[in-house]
Amino acid sequence: MHYTMKKFLYNFFYYWWKPAIIAAIGFCIFAIGGFTHSRFFENVCSAIFVFTLILLLISFIFHLIIKEKEKALYTAFSFFGILAALFFYGIILYFLDTFVGDKYADNLKIPENIIIFEPAQLDWKTSERPDSILNIQRSKPDIQVYQSFQPGLYEYDVWLRNIDSGTVHLKVYEVTQNDAISAAYLPETSSIDVYNPTDSLVRFGTEDNFTIYEGDFGKPYAARFEVWFSPYNGGDMKKLLTKNYKIEGWMH
Repeated sequence: MHYTMKKFLYNFFYYWWKPAIIAAIGFCIFAIGGFTHSRFFENVCSAIFVFTLILLLISFIFHLIIKEKEKALYTAFSFFGILAALFFYGIILYFLDTFVGDKYADNLKIPENIIIFEPAQLDWKTSERPDSILNIQRSKPDIQVYQSFQPGLYEYDVWLRNIDSGTVHLKVYEVTQNDAISAAYLPETSSIDVYNPTDSLVRFGTEDNFTIYEGDFGKPYAARFEVWFSPYNGGDMKKLLTKNYKIEGWMH
């Protein structure tokens, strides 16, 4: 068994084009993952891509050790070729974001007859909540939305009491058209575990940002944020809170 594995690895790395093809496939998987709009799949695809690049580096070192300089050179060209493809992939995405963009918010107007809040700004280095928000004395359940390091990326806190063990997540709707915003992704990316059987308000918050995909930078629109609770005991999901915020979409 040990000999068979050793022989397999030797043959795999000896033929420089095998790791190169695997790395090229890894890049394609990474590129596809960027369009899934799922943090889990994006992370998985990124991990696969990094792993395939490591295989290519191992192949390069292997050929240097066995003094196959020509094959080592081919491997190096493959490695830098994939990095170049990654660079141009980023340029294409930037071009699409800048010159094509998302037209969702182009004709949306923020109503003047509603109460609407602006997201608080997180510290761009530490993502810490502003003390001015945390020190507010609250007498009833509340939600606070925060803008992360760029528009379209948000976090939130929710203050709850007398809540069973379960999770809360967001549903977001554009106010004037009542369109569901990023509905396929928010249940996963905005989910928070909660439990507070007391009468005192307890703050629960996200540990990572979630993305609002609809819209572009510099094109704010009004959105209704709803906090929904799902108990772990299998009971019905119910809406806990609603609050309007002025938001922008993430350029994608």
